[in-house]
Amino acid sequence: KNNNHWEVFFDDDKKRRVALSKMGSGIKTVLLVLLNLIVRPKIENKSNESYVFALEELENNLHPSLQRRLYNYIKDYSVTH
Repeated sequence: KNNNHWEVFFDDDKKRRVALSKMGSGIKTVLLVLLNLIVRPKIENKSNESYVFALEELENNLHPSLQRRLYNYIKDYSVTH
């Protein structure tokens, strides 16, 4: 059946495929942040300096260890880009 529906899958640590639609909102938040920081400038063919990102309440639905990793990534990204 072709309903023009597509899905993004990730492999877990046991090599099982997990659909993004079945994951929690925390991982979706992380993915959206990374897409905006990394992919958006490439797609729009603009320098990173031409963007101002406003990120609100990233801690919602994120495990504290994932929060720290995401915040550290954003901090490092802001320093190196």
